[in-house]
Amino acid sequence: MIWSKNSNFVRKRQNMKHIKIVFLDAGTISNDVSLEPISSLGEFTAYSSTAPDKVIERAAGYDVVISNKVYVGREAMDALPDLKLIC
Repeated sequence: MIWSKNSNFVRKRQNMKHIKIVFLDAGTISNDVSLEPISSLGEFTAYSSTAPDKVIERAAGYDVVISNKVYVGREAMDALPDLKLIC
């Protein structure tokens, strides 16, 4: 999203508080990386690691799934109707 003084941006930013974000393998990134900017965008859950058979269970109900090394494949995507973004 582009930062702007536009009032539409302000409304969109306020609506972002309702998104649900899950980080499936936060333990794979350096300790000097702050997750605060991401966690401030909405409801945020971070797991140190996630086994392949737990991806669907842990991502269920979330809008955004963040993964560094965990594979989120077709089966998971098809099983997650709330999913809007994988990064």
